[in-house]
Amino acid sequence: MKTKFANLILCLTLVVIAIGACVIVAAPVAAQSTPTYTVVRTMVIGGDGGWDYVYADSAARRLYVARATRFMVVDLDSGKVVGEIPDTPGAHGVAVVPILVLASPPTVARTPPAFSI
Repeated sequence: MKTKFANLILCLTLVVIAIGACVIVAAPVAAQSTPTYTVVRTMVIGGDGGWDYVYADSAARRLYVARATRFMVVDLDSGKVVGEIPDTPGAHGVAVVPILVLASPPTVARTPPAFSI
């Protein structure tokens, strides 16, 4: 009986040590992986209707705003609209391929037109 009780105490002790080790190891990792986001800048770009997805291309310093029937291209540095991509009904987002210097908004018909930036 004493042997079973000693084994139970030993097992419980090992479980507590294992859980404690996991908490000690995981706590710094959880604290480091929490990013801090802040609002750096706001821009009023205007235009009719709402917007869906927005894509910021940091390399080209452009912001692509998907609207109901068009895309707006905004210069990230000046905050001004530098272009508009019309006739994109049903588009909700943009995929930019910098190597090819092409961007393609997905359309409802699933035949995305490509355009040069």
